[in-house]
Amino acid sequence: MANPFTPSPTDAAVKYLQMIFGDVITHLVSGLSPSAASNAAATMLGVAFHYFNGGVLVFGTFILTWVTIFGIANSANDGEVLGKQWSTFYTPIRTFSAAAVLMPTSSGFAGIQIILLLVVTWSIGFASNIWTAVANYSISQSITSAAMSSITSDPNFESNIAAAIRMGSCAQGVNTAMASVMPDSRISLQLQTAQTTEQHFGETTYITTYTYADPNWAGSGAICGTMTLTDSYPIVSNALNSIFSGNPSSANTSSNTQTADMLRRNIANARNNFFTSVFEQFVPNAVSQIVSAAVSTTDIQLSATALSNAIAAEKQQLASVVQQAVQQTIAGQNSSFVSTMTSQGWIFAASYWTDLGRIKDAVRTSTTSKANFTAGSNTLENLLPNGSVLTAANATMSSITNLATLLTNKALSTPSTNNSASAPAIPSLQTTFTLNDFTDGDSAAKTMFGKWFRHLGTSLIAGMISYLDDPNEDPVMQVKSLGDWISSFAEGVFLLKTTVHAALEGLGAAAASSMLPGTSIAAGWAKAAAVFFTDMFALVSPSLFMLMYAGYFLGIWIPMVPFYVFAIGVVGWLVFVIEMMAAGVLWAAAHTTPARDNSFIGSQMQGYMLVMSGFFRPALMVVGLVASNAVLYPSISYINAAFLARVQAIQQDTVTGPLSIAAFMLVYCVIIFAVFMLVFSLPQTLPDRILRWIGAGVGDLGEQNSMGKIEGSASSQARTAMVTAATKQAHLSQARQKQRDDDARRAFAAADDSMMQTALDTPATETGPGPLRIE
Repeated sequence: MANPFTPSPTDAAVKYLQMIFGDVITHLVSGLSPSAASNAAATMLGVAFHYFNGGVLVFGTFILTWVTIFGIANSANDGEVLGKQWSTFYTPIRTFSAAAVLMPTSSGFAGIQIILLLVVTWSIGFASNIWTAVANYSISQSITSAAMSSITSDPNFESNIAAAIRMGSCAQGVNTAMASVMPDSRISLQLQTAQTTEQHFGETTYITTYTYADPNWAGSGAICGTMTLTDSYPIVSNALNSIFSGNPSSANTSSNTQTADMLRRNIANARNNFFTSVFEQFVPNAVSQIVSAAVSTTDIQLSATALSNAIAAEKQQLASVVQQAVQQTIAGQNSSFVSTMTSQGWIFAASYWTDLGRIKDAVRTSTTSKANFTAGSNTLENLLPNGSVLTAANATMSSITNLATLLTNKALSTPSTNNSASAPAIPSLQTTFTLNDFTDGDSAAKTMFGKWFRHLGTSLIAGMISYLDDPNEDPVMQVKSLGDWISSFAEGVFLLKTTVHAALEGLGAAAASSMLPGTSIAAGWAKAAAVFFTDMFALVSPSLFMLMYAGYFLGIWIPMVPFYVFAIGVVGWLVFVIEMMAAGVLWAAAHTTPARDNSFIGSQMQGYMLVMSGFFRPALMVVGLVASNAVLYPSISYINAAFLARVQAIQQDTVTGPLSIAAFMLVYCVIIFAVFMLVFSLPQTLPDRILRWIGAGVGDLGEQNSMGKIEGSASSQARTAMVTAATKQAHLSQARQKQRDDDARRAFAAADDSMMQTALDTPATETGPGPLRIE
């Protein structure tokens, strides 16, 4: 029967011990006896111990000589062997057995050191078996839930779907216009899908573009805009074939990296297939209704609520497709993931959370916004000659595109009646604009922007409640999910700000160069709306920066705390093995002294406790790690309950709501960090305290002092980063504010000056030939 304590040759702890002690460990793990393992080649440490053990052997020889001389003297004096005070049975056994294990070997280590190394290898197998049992029970249950909880909602989804509808409406408008002014023309804009790849900086970028064009009509692809999907993957995805192949943990890294890459690819494929179906099925259905209403002379009612519900249904369909892709990927990789996690042994037990975090990050980054819409010219001005033909064609095209713009804008500002409350998301915001949005001034845009800013705090707290109010999720991953949500929220808001500002500025620049009458007025209103949006954003920008850094802290640093604390404990264990090797020979030398209490152990009890400590320390570290996770469940649940009760009392539906939330998040970060450092110190403190209680402890080997330094440094750096970012952002906002004020004054002045001059001009847009209502 095989020894249940014998570790696997692939155990990372065995690999690291081999780096220190050489082939002695290899022979012991392979099942050879200590005498056979002693014939291994010497290492640098072995040479050092060879001379050290020689000195100890000389010292032991002096003790043996002293025992021999005084044993003869005591025998002669007391009239019995070894005298009355020394045990005649245990003294010879102790003396000669200790002398035997002090003999040096060809490996440089003494016999007692090889025996201690054998005990250490058994302790590795014991601890790894404990971790394997825990992993097989818990990890397989946590991977799927961790991955599913990281699926994020694309903040630009509604706007991108609205842009797709406008693209289809524009293409149909061009086709209708060309058919009306040039009946013999064969021009027809159709959906064109192209897939390309680019390789740069060690990544392959897959690009899918959707546009409406006629291959036989040059420049037609620039009329209605382009939708682009991008996904990037590392070119080298197999760590076994990389520069890290010599690392004992490379197999673990490779398997987890392959799982993450497979998740990215499958999610990207699912999303691309979904958008293809949107352009091939959803968009034509919506466009047909818009065209029918635009060309009809009867009273037709279009429902913005119905379109909003349809877009929400498409969003839920995308979420369902992504969830299915994640579930299938995890199901196929689950057994491989668990076996790889356990094959590296107990010293990588704490990497469980970092590996789960890697999968969560892969899912989160793959499900964030990957679609980008580039607006087209929405005019035939550069493709047809000036004159009545161009005017008639633009009028026919505008009757359809204007209606599509009005309907999609109304749908974006209308809440859906079938939104899922369990799916937190950034409030939707229109990110594409045309001059049609400002024919009646900028009041509609400002109202939309103000409503969006007021809902930021409400959406943020809804997401916090969603991620923190789940008592069944792993507490480490729960905190990470909160951090990922907060950072993704802030990043998404910044992305929306950049997109909206660029769209409004680009619209103003394009209008300035347009020859169509009435565009200068609409351009002035667009500029005013851009200034209003930027000024409002300046109020919440500092809090968003603080939230983003708090999210990074909770989502990146906190999940790595268990591994860092445990890793320092592993390094302390390696130091302890070296200490045990040096102390072992001295203990054996002390064992040559006579036995006074008729016992083989004698006064060398501490040495036997040292052996016990060497065997049980790894197992106690694993037990401490599992106990940390068990204690963390009620601890985090208690803190989250108190935190949520206080946060929900904040006035959320105000522009300044994110400021209060950011302040609470800073306090939450401090508390969570302190709790994590306290709880996950168990793998270090538990072995020391328990072994000290039974008299076998060797005391702190510097691990706790190292963690104190890391804790202080992390706290200091986090505070410095957030304060510096907020300060710099405040100075930058002040400088930009002055520039925006000047721009606003010039924009309003330009709009007022041109208002009277263009009062009799032809309107820039039309709403269609027949009576129409959008509800």
